[in-house]
Amino acid sequence: MERTTGIDLEALKRHRSKGDAAIRRSAALHRAIKGLIVLNDRCDAIMNELEFLLASSGGTAESTCLPLIAPTRAGKTTAIKLFLALHPPHLDEKGRFKEVPVLYVPTPARASVNDIAAAVLWALGDPDPTQGTEKQRLRRIHHYIEKLNVRMIIFDELHHLVSRKNDEVNHDSAEWIKQLINDVSCGFVVAGTERLARIFLVNDQLTGRIGDYEFRVDPYNVYDPEDFKEYRGYLASFDHEIVATGAFSKIGGLAVVEFASRILLASQGWPGFTAKLIHAAARIGLEEGASKMEIKHFARAFDSLMLFMKRAGKNPFRGGLLAAKEVWLDDETFAALLERLEEERRRKFKRYDRASWK
Repeated sequence: MERTTGIDLEALKRHRSKGDAAIRRSAALHRAIKGLIVLNDRCDAIMNELEFLLASSGGTAESTCLPLIAPTRAGKTTAIKLFLALHPPHLDEKGRFKEVPVLYVPTPARASVNDIAAAVLWALGDPDPTQGTEKQRLRRIHHYIEKLNVRMIIFDELHHLVSRKNDEVNHDSAEWIKQLINDVSCGFVVAGTERLARIFLVNDQLTGRIGDYEFRVDPYNVYDPEDFKEYRGYLASFDHEIVATGAFSKIGGLAVVEFASRILLASQGWPGFTAKLIHAAARIGLEEGASKMEIKHFARAFDSLMLFMKRAGKNPFRGGLLAAKEVWLDDETFAALLERLEEERRRKFKRYDRASWK
């Protein structure tokens, strides 16, 4: 009989078999839910901007830079991925790049000039992206862009060039990107969080290349009737798509006014946070064997997510409908909360320290 460190594995497998089979079924359904891509008007707005920039770029046209600014979980990365799927690279018979209409370059964390150059070369299919001097790499980049007929370059997560601690900009890397924009005739997208704006504030020449500096992704607004209607439509689509996976047999009613209001408050109106909340609530519902998603599932999901979102105040899925400021704390209240938590941590440490000497 198979044993490991005194454990009867066959007996353990028999003990776990029924429960593990149920877990695997729930996990498969949850994976299907997480794989859903539900479109919304924010996603369409981003893709419209990208499509316009692509259509107006190339040839003798001067390079234009579109900043795409939104916080994490706003849905910009999903929109970019969908746009890339619509404009994939063309390959030759050996699977090598023949044409790359849209080049996607994720910005490395704490990136130096050489790091960014290597990231661009890797995205272009260069076999040795880390080789060569700065000038040699730049010449290769220019060669590939012309050879592969690149019409748009998307630098994603460009806020990595701005220090989270003190907002200091990596000037060398920002200058290198500015020079590439000046030298190459194609459209550029620089995407990132609000910290990205710092790069333009300290570089006037880069600002001069911007076609629409004000383009930002905004959250849904529960107090704007038309905007809230769009959000409810997004939730209704999500609800129906989830039922179509077979995970639940009934519509959860996510688009009902009060339910939708609570979800919007919990997610701050961001599509990405909305999806994360729905995914977490769906898992709880699946584990319960529920026929549909309910507010109680969202309440538990929000409780678990609050551990990672310390700005959260009260749970909007419990009790009466809350005001937005009660769910998400303003800067002053948040600072006071952090100070209180730090004081509690110090008191606990002192108690532990005294106890250790007894």
